[in-house]
Amino acid sequence: MNDRTRRAMCAGVVLLTAGAVVALLWALIGQVPWWLGDLKVYDYGGDLARAGRPLYAAPLVAEQASADQLEIALWFTYPPFAALLFAPLALLPLPVFGALLQVATVASVLALVWLVHGALAPGRRRLRLLVGLAPLLIFLSPVAETLMLGQISVLLVLAVAADLMRPPDARWRGVGVGLAAGIKIVPAVFIVHLFLTGQRRAALTATATFAGTVAAGFAVFGADSWAYWTRLLWDAGRVGEMHVTFNQSVHGVVARLLHAPQAGTAGLVVAALALAAGLWTAVRLHRRGFAAEALMAVGMTAPLVTPIGWHHHWSWIVPVLVLLWTLARRARSALMWAFTGLITLLYTGGLFYLASPYPVMYPSTVAGHLLAAVFAIGWLCLLVAAGVRCRRRDRGGTPAAAEPPAYRRRLSRLAQEVARFGVVGAVAYVIDVGGSNLLWMVLGEDHGHLTGKALAAAAATTFAYFGNRHWTFRHRGRGGLAREYAVFAALNLVAAGISLLCLAFTVYVLHLDSLLAKNVAANVVGVVLGTVFRFWSYKKWVFLPRLAELAEVEPAR
Repeated sequence: MNDRTRRAMCAGVVLLTAGAVVALLWALIGQVPWWLGDLKVYDYGGDLARAGRPLYAAPLVAEQASADQLEIALWFTYPPFAALLFAPLALLPLPVFGALLQVATVASVLALVWLVHGALAPGRRRLRLLVGLAPLLIFLSPVAETLMLGQISVLLVLAVAADLMRPPDARWRGVGVGLAAGIKIVPAVFIVHLFLTGQRRAALTATATFAGTVAAGFAVFGADSWAYWTRLLWDAGRVGEMHVTFNQSVHGVVARLLHAPQAGTAGLVVAALALAAGLWTAVRLHRRGFAAEALMAVGMTAPLVTPIGWHHHWSWIVPVLVLLWTLARRARSALMWAFTGLITLLYTGGLFYLASPYPVMYPSTVAGHLLAAVFAIGWLCLLVAAGVRCRRRDRGGTPAAAEPPAYRRRLSRLAQEVARFGVVGAVAYVIDVGGSNLLWMVLGEDHGHLTGKALAAAAATTFAYFGNRHWTFRHRGRGGLAREYAVFAALNLVAAGISLLCLAFTVYVLHLDSLLAKNVAANVVGVVLGTVFRFWSYKKWVFLPRLAELAEVEPAR
């Protein structure tokens, strides 16, 4: 890769990621009463620390977004050491504090992609993965909610990953884990993992660092520290209601199944079993040489077994997806690409919001309970996949095989194309919906209805073209930008017409005009047929095959 290409790809990373963040934040801003709520809690805790007032005596009451929404009481729920860190940051104006945190979060996502891919596949096209994957990771529910709430979850993931992915004999290895545990308690589970895997030096360093943060808290906030470590730490009600659907821990799943506000003993038993399974899997991975994968197993288990596991607590999904995409590209397996797509879908949050939007607490159907527990289901899928990988390593790995037949190569390539096509389409859909909502707010109701939708659709179409051109179908031939884009746009209009035809057929031929019938016709059948048409027509008329690809398909004469 020459310097010019490298500079262009770096610029692409910055622009695509910045565009994704701006689209996401503008689509969400002002739509929820807890917008940047956690950032306000950090600022509140820092102000209390500087003023010498009790940290845990009274909550911060969030402002109402509208007259029909309830006020939200937000307690400072972090250790006293965290208040020490937030105290100087609270001197900044809240918008500046928020902007710095958002920039740091996005930079942490990019750093995690670079770090994890470098550890798994050193020297192998990390810039290309940054261009293709980093902007998509912004739309994962854990990352999106981290940005929406002004959280520090992704920063803590980076602190732990950068600390423990260093060589085992690295100096001060474990300090990052101890500091992260001092800010939020949950990363302390990595200390247990270090002891279980025989990494005693790092484990003792992390323990000493964590103990230092506790001592610092006692030195400055003696009474508050005593109250926190002896009583408030165990009060999950200060963090939130356990049974709400946003709580994706096993405690929340069990509470919803029992239709109770607390999971009780049943939740503790299930959480203990899940913790044991997660740590045992991590130990198995580590002993078989999968040290990075072992860390991810621990990171994904931690929010599952805590009393409250909000979406942003699952930010370890970022390195997990980097791992899965790296392995899928290396294996070129249709099954691996399908599994990667499944995990990506589960953690985008889309399935979750089909279950029961807040504040509905208890799903009324089996499907609702499953959809309200998609993060836990994703953890179970990852646990099974980790077990399969350990089993294969125990058998000595997959033996070298002969070159697969042509139909197998075509099937594997088709699976990759379908997975990438789906991801590009999902992001384009978010750009379309989020962009139109943003433009409607900016342009106003008098003039912006059609203009906003048209501009958003044009932006989404443009993104979809370049995403499919340079990622999904980059291995196919090139027919010129003007011709490809014109045909691409025309085929998108035809696909939109397919949805309209399905709706017209249902209403005017079948005489079914209920809301359900129209949604099934236009938004299910029409969208599915339109998507299939897009994929087929792009390959046939837009992104034409190379001569070598045609020779592979055509039998030799």
